[in-house]
Amino acid sequence: MEQVATEHYISSNELFCNFIDEFLEPFKRLIKTDIHNGLCLNFDIYHRLPTKKASPILILARPEDAKVITEIYKEIYEGTYPYKEMEDEQSVRNMIERSNYRWILFKDLFDNIAGCVTFILDFKNKRGYIRGFMLRKKYQAYIDIVKAMIGSMIGMCITFKEKILIWYVENRTAHAKSQYAMWVCGIGPIAFFPNKDIFLDKVESDLMQIIYDKKALIKYRRKDSPCILPEILKCFLYSNARYN
Repeated sequence: MEQVATEHYISSNELFCNFIDEFLEPFKRLIKTDIHNGLCLNFDIYHRLPTKKASPILILARPEDAKVITEIYKEIYEGTYPYKEMEDEQSVRNMIERSNYRWILFKDLFDNIAGCVTFILDFKNKRGYIRGFMLRKKYQAYIDIVKAMIGSMIGMCITFKEKILIWYVENRTAHAKSQYAMWVCGIGPIAFFPNKDIFLDKVESDLMQIIYDKKALIKYRRKDSPCILPEILKCFLYSNARYN
């Protein structure tokens, strides 16, 4: 598998931001956001450890991709994924066909599906939930998962710029790579859920990560002052220092 020629460079100093607009700024002139026909990630990142991993091509899933998506879940979690609708082909097909779901596929240069990520859109509350960010085992040494997440977020943030003002994810604490890939996009840690899930027959904790559009914290924020419980004071001080 050959790497697509890099045309542009992004400094890692421009990443790990706090807000959606800050995340999108360095990419505005670099990427054509036609994720329906295939989004090529023609950039590289300065100041991170060198990698020979290939940039995936990103494209929106179609209903006929449901079977391979369920196969990815079954392979990664060895048939133990606790949310069984993601292992059911018809359920996944129905989700892809709904207007509040977007499924992005990661493909190699030979058009093979290497992985995927799901975005569930709550238009009423202007929130987007990210789930199922995964890469098939045989591609984990070859596909750049960080760029896959960056490209996915670029596509979603631009497509739903005024409709979705908050993007969040619950990440397994067992997987530092997925946490890092989100954080590069500015989706920073904000909460911890101890012993929340069972994956691969083991109890695991989750880390909640989030990124905001500034309008979510200014235009749409409630005006009344919150009542801070003493038990969560440290959590409040952390989030207040990050988002004011």
